[in-house]
Amino acid sequence: LNIAFFGSKTMSERGRAPSELQLWEVTGGADKGGVVVRQGCSLTSPELPRLATGAIVREAEICGNRLRYRRLSGTGPDIGWVSLEISGKTLLRKTDERPKVSVVPAIVSPITNRKLRILGLHGRVTNINILKFQLAPLKAQLGKNVDWLYLEAPMAWDLPEYPDLAPSFPTEVEQRLAGGKPLLRWFWIDNKSHDITQ
Repeated sequence: LNIAFFGSKTMSERGRAPSELQLWEVTGGADKGGVVVRQGCSLTSPELPRLATGAIVREAEICGNRLRYRRLSGTGPDIGWVSLEISGKTLLRKTDERPKVSVVPAIVSPITNRKLRILGLHGRVTNINILKFQLAPLKAQLGKNVDWLYLEAPMAWDLPEYPDLAPSFPTEVEQRLAGGKPLLRWFWIDNKSHDITQ
């Protein structure tokens, strides 16, 4: 009886670095879309999608003519059981060739010749004027190579405050920094229906 738990290490893998484990290349199944993969060692265990011809796998366990593998390249299940040969025809052969690591090209080309853009969002019971005052030291550090963008909340702040939040009252300094503009909030919680209005 052979029992294997996917994701756990077998006796073949324990105490051995991945570089010490045998690699195999799938050579069979070219005319069938790859070789048959099953969940377990038994030939009657549930079948998985096929492991593509040319795939490189790492040996996890061998039981007679059956190989439990971990896929390193190619397409197919990440782990599973395959037959090394059928009716004298080799399906997988040992290899020392390690799969090449491909570099995935960037989907979006980097933006050049443009200033860095930073979006500033103020908190509740405040506004853009207060935020600009708070960001002044950072703006001075970053210099002129930055475009600053600001988004203003859509709702005016007024009492009563949010029923589920600690009350927040503007200080005298904040009121002066507001520059005569209303203090704002991003949303309001309806205490009766518990709906959020944005």
